[in-house]
Amino acid sequence: MNYLRNLEERKKQILKSIEEQGKLTEDLKLAIEKCETLVELEDIYRPYKLKKRTRATIAKEKGLEALANIILEQNIDIPISEIAKEYLSEEKEVNPVEEVIQGVEDIITEIISDNGDFRRSIRGVTFRFGKLAIEAKDKDNSSEYEMYYDYNEKISNIAIHMILALIVVKKRNY
Repeated sequence: MNYLRNLEERKKQILKSIEEQGKLTEDLKLAIEKCETLVELEDIYRPYKLKKRTRATIAKEKGLEALANIILEQNIDIPISEIAKEYLSEEKEVNPVEEVIQGVEDIITEIISDNGDFRRSIRGVTFRFGKLAIEAKDKDNSSEYEMYYDYNEKISNIAIHMILALIVVKKRNY
């Protein structure tokens, strides 16, 4: 019951925030209202969440977003390093070409990470195929968690009680 109350409260907060930004559409409002989990809700909200100043934000301020969009469209026949030369600017402190490319990579990374569909897909792939590996720093230190000092397991096979033990091992830096 508390979870559902928190979910509804969070929906209200998110709707208000997006509306204040002037970016709330009927489709977006409907998608938010249909959310059944906080994770799903936060995935939708992520692109609208006010962010700290990131490397991608700085790259956008330097005028590199247009190049990021060109690369995302994948309709270019010349090397990116050639196109990147057009974005060099002493005024905006964008030099050398490697810095342009790094800025564009930062923008594209943020675009991908803000996409809820990608996040859901990556979460699913990680759960199905991902592995968790833990190796103790001090294997000679004896404790009730020794069986997890050199642990490697497919994420989908990890039992809930083992997750708690792994967290303890990680926090105590065994």
